[in-house]
Parts: sequence; structure tokens; C-alpha cells
Amino acid sequence: MRFGILLIILLQFSCQNQSFAQELDPLKSPEGITELFLELISGPIGEERDWDQFRTLFAPGATFYSTRPDAPEGKQVRAFSVEEFIERIGPSYAQSGFLETALGTRVHEFNGMANVFQSFQAKNLTGTYDEKGINAYQLTFLNDRWYILSLNFVNAQKGQEIPKEFID
Repeated sequence: MRFGILLIILLQFSCQNQSFAQELDPLKSPEGITELFLELISGPIGEERDWDQFRTLFAPGATFYSTRPDAPEGKQVRAFSVEEFIERIGPSYAQSGFLETALGTRVHEFNGMANVFQSFQAKNLTGTYDEKGINAYQLTFLNDRWYILSLNFVNAQKGQEIPKEFID
């Protein structure tokens, strides 16, 4: 009887410990990896971002897309590799500071793939940029963790609200 009680306690502790470990590892859930993305690009003026850790979020060949519906034809979608994103956009994060926070996250997941819509508010810390929009991630689950395959981000246009279903 004592052995049975001890076994039950050990199993319960093991399950709780496993759940706690998953909460600590943001790469174990779609919500975790997308939140970590925001944490890694956010920071004060003058602070270099941890681009080595940033690179670990992405699968080989991952692509960023910046969609700007109001841009001139032919310039509405810009595509970047992870390295191009770091080289072209990364320096502005340290120069002006940057803070991006999730307003809501919606996950659709099936068989090791996930689509995540994440509404956001993003601003630099010099006061020249403050926008809301949507990040659309495509993720894959491989080798016991999530990877970002692509990220398409778009700001809301002037006078446009983020749909309520995308805000928590």
C-alpha cells in the first residue's frame, strides 16, 4: 500500500515537473515562441539585441514578409531572410529602442504545424513610430520544439481598427 501511494506521489510530481518545464521553455508552444520573438526584438535605446538567440527561433530558409497595402504597386510586399532582417531592420531597434507587445494571439494547430495570428502594438522609444497590426506566423514542430517558417507582418492602415476577434 505504501509503495502504491509513493508511486502515485512520484507520478504526480513528475507530471507537474514536466508541465512546469514546458512553461519555462518558450520553444515548446506556439504561444511561447511567438512571445519570445517579441521579447528578443524589444529593448531600450542603445541595447544590442541577442541576434544569436534570435536566429535559433527559425527553421532553415525562413522568410519575413512586410506587407504594406498602401505602398506603391510593386513595393507592397518586401521579403527578407532572417539575416537580411537582422542587417536591415535590426540596427534601428538599438538606435531608437523598440517595444512590441501582443494584444492577442490566435493559434490553429494540426499535426506539427501551426498558424498563429498575433495582434500587436509596436513603437520605438523616440516617439516617431507607434502602430498596431497583425503578425501572421507559420510554425513547424520538429525535434521536440517549434520553429518559425515564415512571418508576415502588416500594420493597420490609418483609421483601421484591429478586428476584435484578434484582441484578448
